[in-house]
This record gives sequence, C-alpha cells and structure tokens, in this order.
Amino acid sequence: MGDNFIRICFLCLMSICLYSCAAPENGGTAARESEYATLEGQFFSIDTKTMPESGGEGNSENASIESPSEPAEMHQETLTEEPQTVTEKEVSDKDTVSETENPLAAYRRTVEESGDGMSFSLIDLDGDEILELVVTDHETYSIYTIKDGGVFCLADSFYTVSFTYFEGKGVIAGFDRWNGGGDEGGYGLYYYPVSTDRTVTDGEMPLLRFEYNAVYDENGEYTGEGIEEYFYLDQQTDEATYREIMDTLGISENGFIDLENVVSAEEILEAIY
Repeated sequence: MGDNFIRICFLCLMSICLYSCAAPENGGTAARESEYATLEGQFFSIDTKTMPESGGEGNSENASIESPSEPAEMHQETLTEEPQTVTEKEVSDKDTVSETENPLAAYRRTVEESGDGMSFSLIDLDGDEILELVVTDHETYSIYTIKDGGVFCLADSFYTVSFTYFEGKGVIAGFDRWNGGGDEGGYGLYYYPVSTDRTVTDGEMPLLRFEYNAVYDENGEYTGEGIEEYFYLDQQTDEATYREIMDTLGISENGFIDLENVVSAEEILEAIY
C-alpha cells in the first residue's frame, strides 16, 4: 500500500511538471499577437509583405507596422509606379528617324555631286507622292526619281532649248528651233514618256514629234505659210493619228508646264529635309 501511494504521488508530480512546461509557450504566442494588435488603445496593422518567411525567426524588428493616422495617399504613392515621361533624347531620336524616312532625303547625294553652277527643282511628274528632282545647267536637263529607296535617273543630260513636262502624266517635252524659229523659221516639239524601266538619253527617238517649217518662194521671200508635219516613232503620220496618241497619253499641246522655278543647291537641300 505504501508503494502504491508513492507511485500515485510520483505520477501527480510528473503531470504538474508537464503542464507547467507547456503553458508558457502558448501564453507567449498570444502575448506577441496582442502586442501587434493594440498599443495604448490604438489599433495597428501588420504589413505582411515585410513579415519573415515561413520557418524564419518571427521577431518584431522584421515586421513593418503602419499606423492608420498616416494619410492613405502617402501609401498609394509608394505603391503606384511613377508615370513614364518622354525624354529629350527620345524626342530627338524620333525626329532623326522621321527625317531618315523622308524619301526625298535620298536626293541629297545627287545634289551634292552635281557640281557648281547647277540649278534644281522638284516637280510632280508621275502623280505619286514622291516628287522628282530636276538638275539643269539651263541647256541640259537630268531628272531623277526614287525607286526601291534609291535614286533612279529618268532622263540623263536631256538637251532642249526649253524643257516642259506634263504634271502627273509621266511625259516630258523638249523644244528645238532652227532658221531663227518662229513663223518665218522652223521649230519642233518632242514628247518622251518616262518610267523607271529605262533612262531617256539625249538624241533618243521621241514617241511623238511635231515640226513646223516656213515656206519661202524662189526669191527667198517668206510666203506667209508653213508646213506642219507629224511623226509617231519617227514615222510620218497624219494629224488625226497624232492627236489620238496624245489623248491616249492624257496630254495636249497646251497642257504642259514650263520649268521656271529653279533654285540653288543650298535651297533645294533645305527643301528636301
């Protein structure tokens, strides 16, 4: 009986010890949570983004506690990314790109290599959005366009007393005169369609040609009359056929434009940039 009493006392003592060891741990956890929940009657919230990861040491120095007394806008600013702004460099780069994308800029080298004493003009020869460049010394005329991003010569050193063209029709015209020209002399008009398939050169056979020659009597006196002749590909034809071909090209003898507004190299370079 004495042994049983001792054994019962021993079990009771052990139970008291085990209960004493477990109680402080649970009580400590509750105490730490209450510290974050209240402080001198003021509620606080815990920023879970700055809490230690699972398995780490949960000490209060690693927790970020924010007070609701701080304005909400302050925290919103920290969470919102700053708006992106366009820098001066980005604007400059954009302008540079837009300039290089200007197709007329390809004419720069042509202008610079044309030599001294040359004049320049921009014309709308074929009716597209890209103007053609005319380079002249006032006796010969070269015409350039943009093809596949590069410069293509439509007419090379085209000689004429007066250069004219038909806007948007892709046709240029030359004028020549002899025996003084006018009604008492002789003159001719020559029409050349141009395209990016080939380059028109000086002396090339025109598609259409018109010539006028004054008539003189046996004494060398002007009779007041003249002979008009019409040619298609260097073959003489009648006026009706000649006019019909002009209609097909969409041109007329009164529809041409004289090249009058020519400028210097410096001025044309400013125009194409």
